[in-house]
Amino acid sequence: MNDNIRNRLIAGLGLVLFFSAASAETLTALAETPALHNYDDAPLTPDADDPAIWRNAENPKRSLVIASLKDSGLQVYNMQGAVVQTIYPQNHPAVSALDPPVPGLIGTLDETPTCTGGKETYGRFNNVDVVYGVSIPTRGIVDLAIATDRGCDRLRIFAIDPNHPKKPLLEITDARVPRLFPDRIIQPSQYQPGTGQAGYGKNPVDDQNTAYGLSTYKEKNRVRVFVSQRSRSRLKEVLLRPTQQGTVTYRGVRDYRFPVAHTIAAASGTGTSQWEACREDPNDDLQFEGLAVDAEQGILYASQEVVGVWKLPIPRNIPDAMQDINVPADFLMEKVKTFAMPYAAIPDGDEFECVYGDTANAPGNAIIVPGNVALAGQYIEADAEGISVVEQENGKGYVIISSQGDDTLHVFGRSNVFVPNQHLGILNIEGVKETDGLHVVAKPFGDQFPDGLMVVHNGDAPGPSDTSDINGYEYDGSTQFKLVNFKLPF
Repeated sequence: MNDNIRNRLIAGLGLVLFFSAASAETLTALAETPALHNYDDAPLTPDADDPAIWRNAENPKRSLVIASLKDSGLQVYNMQGAVVQTIYPQNHPAVSALDPPVPGLIGTLDETPTCTGGKETYGRFNNVDVVYGVSIPTRGIVDLAIATDRGCDRLRIFAIDPNHPKKPLLEITDARVPRLFPDRIIQPSQYQPGTGQAGYGKNPVDDQNTAYGLSTYKEKNRVRVFVSQRSRSRLKEVLLRPTQQGTVTYRGVRDYRFPVAHTIAAASGTGTSQWEACREDPNDDLQFEGLAVDAEQGILYASQEVVGVWKLPIPRNIPDAMQDINVPADFLMEKVKTFAMPYAAIPDGDEFECVYGDTANAPGNAIIVPGNVALAGQYIEADAEGISVVEQENGKGYVIISSQGDDTLHVFGRSNVFVPNQHLGILNIEGVKETDGLHVVAKPFGDQFPDGLMVVHNGDAPGPSDTSDINGYEYDGSTQFKLVNFKLPF
């Protein structure tokens, strides 16, 4: 939606917002990666999204930042933010000499086949995480970088080898890895009319209800990966399975389904009602992206973008067959500021403009959904995005959440699954806006980052000097990552 139109709608509807009383502290990045310029629908155009830090225990100054660039795959950076390696998705379109620049590419690139099961979709790396010390036959004990291939609906697994400084990542994904989400669950809105029928259905790759966010959990030598499904209120837990050939595949363990409707107390003080967040596309569900694991506490944190952050206990056992889990609403830890608020869903072609607040002056064609402003969240401005768990000794540490709607990071204390997380403060990173992914490792990384390393996605990087179309493709924004010494002011 155009910002001016949105602001007029907000003003006309008397939008109510809640702000934290805590003051925001600003941190300054000590290094940054080169800006990446996105051109809408161009082949292999970069759109930075999610970072993962790999710490070199023997020489922390030679640690790496591994980051997803969506269509452009993965890019690996050193501690100064310089590019070390670029890895394109296995399935990718051709790139001509006339097309917009592609990271790491000099010249042209030939086309490879589309994703298995798809007619028009190529690989697209959405999120990435790192896991240490995994035993792989023929390879020994290795560290892994694991990415969601959103285009092909699969995990991609890479071995990290610091002895190859120019190409430290080597893909070891087994050729036979299965799709993560061969089906989808449709949960239509009770308020906004769509075309989908409730229940299970087939999930064509080209529809892109595919693997999205992820986080890893290692217990002894068992590595589990939690993966969200794009445009659905659903996560899957899969178990990595190294093969005798030195590759890695996986199998499903649990299927988590989340409610889209929440029972709330009526604003009148009498009775309850069903409330669910507004959908810009009525055929899309309420998706998750940011995921993070507190391994010591056995907790999964999951950001549902327009709902809030969930906090789930991780079962210790590994079942022999897939388990279905319907997640109770009680596990919603931190709601976004618009949770439970009344809203107007204003038709705009096949989609809707979603405006929360006083609906008295909404347009006549708007769908009005009542709510209760007293139940709104206090801190996170939708979208709730990236999460990083910072584990320290004796149960201390932090849970840091990106509040993308107001360009802030909110810091909570760690706790077990039964105790609420205390809100500690708000962070701004100088020059950073629209943060999707972030990652923190609270160990020294040499003289430049003595207290630890925080890497944050910047969705508002400097653009090119000339933003004219290239080969008919329109410029669509610039992204990068910032590297910050992790020393909190509170």
